[in-house]
Amino acid sequence: MHIRNLSFFSKSSLIWSLLAILAIGLPLLNAWFGFPLPTNLEGRYSAIGGIIPYSDAEIYLLGAQKFNEFNLLDPWNMRRPLTTLLLAFYLKLTYGNFWYCLIAQASLCALALAFYLNTLRKEMGTLATLTSLFFIYYYIQAYIQTTLSETLGLTLGLFSCVLLWNGWLQKKRSIYNCGMAILAVALSARAGPNFIPLALLVLVFWEPFTHSRTQDTFISFISFFLPFVFISMLSPFYGEPSGSGLVYANFGSTLYGLVTGGRGWLSAYNDPHMVTLISGLNETQLTKIFYSESWNAFKENPFNLVLGMAKYLRGFFSWFIIQFAFGTGIFLLITKVASCVFWLFMAMRIYRQRLLFPRAFLLLLLIFCGIVASAMVVFKDGGMRTFAVAIPFMGALLGFAFLRPSARQETKRIENNWVLASVVPLIMAATVGHKILIKNPPPYIPSLQADLLPNESTILTYNPNKQPYLFINTHPGFHFRSESKDNIRNGWNIYAWSDNQIAEELRRIVYTFKNNNLVLLLIYDYISHSFRWILAEDHILNVRSEWIVIRASIIDKEYKRIHKANNVMELPHG
Repeated sequence: MHIRNLSFFSKSSLIWSLLAILAIGLPLLNAWFGFPLPTNLEGRYSAIGGIIPYSDAEIYLLGAQKFNEFNLLDPWNMRRPLTTLLLAFYLKLTYGNFWYCLIAQASLCALALAFYLNTLRKEMGTLATLTSLFFIYYYIQAYIQTTLSETLGLTLGLFSCVLLWNGWLQKKRSIYNCGMAILAVALSARAGPNFIPLALLVLVFWEPFTHSRTQDTFISFISFFLPFVFISMLSPFYGEPSGSGLVYANFGSTLYGLVTGGRGWLSAYNDPHMVTLISGLNETQLTKIFYSESWNAFKENPFNLVLGMAKYLRGFFSWFIIQFAFGTGIFLLITKVASCVFWLFMAMRIYRQRLLFPRAFLLLLLIFCGIVASAMVVFKDGGMRTFAVAIPFMGALLGFAFLRPSARQETKRIENNWVLASVVPLIMAATVGHKILIKNPPPYIPSLQADLLPNESTILTYNPNKQPYLFINTHPGFHFRSESKDNIRNGWNIYAWSDNQIAEELRRIVYTFKNNNLVLLLIYDYISHSFRWILAEDHILNVRSEWIVIRASIIDKEYKRIHKANNVMELPHG
């Protein structure tokens, strides 16, 4: 078959693919230019100035840097290893370039979104697909510029959604089960809506592909179960020999917070009797304690579990309401009421449209039931962040409100082989890529001269241009990778509100240093094997050598996280 005869390469498909690129690329560039366009601020604590990884995002990136150096995952990154392994893979391919790493991450997400949009457009029409696109765009703009697991979760969720959708509507069991397998990998990358697989198994049992509902359900279960188990067994290949890391370990604290009345995961670390029990324990030991204490708490008061689930469910539905609510006082109440009316209108339209596309509606309805069930377990601990994998399915369900069955095309749908050809290499890279696809020797690290022996003020690192950095300037207008002093001084665009200390330190820097040509860098130090925050003159970005040595000093005795670069020396390679 000639390539131009494939529906994926039609003019309409290319237009939707371009929209996918814009939807993913625009928020990334918006962050790099200092947010000249409005944005969803839900993920603001994960990227200072929209650029420098912070909180969990910093730990993922640090884990990737360490993995490329030592070929081992630290215990924290063993919780959800796929994001860290894929980031390490990107860094390896781009020779440690943080910026290219984010572009690679965004490109794969845009590819998955292109398949998704083209699939929906052929089945549901233009307006329904645009509705789905808007919902996905609203979600991803908070995370695409970060190194959080949400982007990978959404990417795999999009691929999975396409395969499940096509498999179900085309009544192809093999394609449907490929979607189940991809879904298992997606939930391993970004856990959260973990009841979706159960909903999909109920769907197959309800309307089997063949004459044997038991056989079809069992095959679908195996298709999900085996990849899930495979990801869970990555620890012997990539984890530390001590065995202190455990995949999905952080669910133990989530469960404890739920069964104690919905108080959240922090209660597992803050309750007085828990503080004594968990002192000095590693990740694996902590998890055992959390599960044990969760069971004890449940036996003591089972009703607290119901109370916790009710709180989380209320939080889930409240999230949708507050997205359109703003202002204060009576105006805030009015906008909340208006938001409730809007979502009620959407729900009524979706319900009325169900008979126009009953098979797709059944698929999405059961998946939404799985999402709601998941929200009752995990929503408080991560909010909508934890539902990255579910976003494509929720977007498709919202699109049902504007379904146009007359727009459905009988022509050939997007080739499922194209989706599989895209997602399988991605999964291979994230799981076994470091063992098979790329030989992963330790990086070349230059030896330091006697007068540059390691100490607290000496930092050995790659070229700063390859690492996350942020200009601090006072000039108006658009500036690539920039943040204004006014924003930092006022605390509006710091994106570090969860850590008052770092926010205060940035404000003190603005007050102390009057030079307009400052650069804030997050660099990986090959001496301490950790990230260092460096404030430097902007000429540090003019270095040409692959390796540099930075002599730095603490800026303030009270705030010790950010250091001032006093001297920079370039080192030759080899």
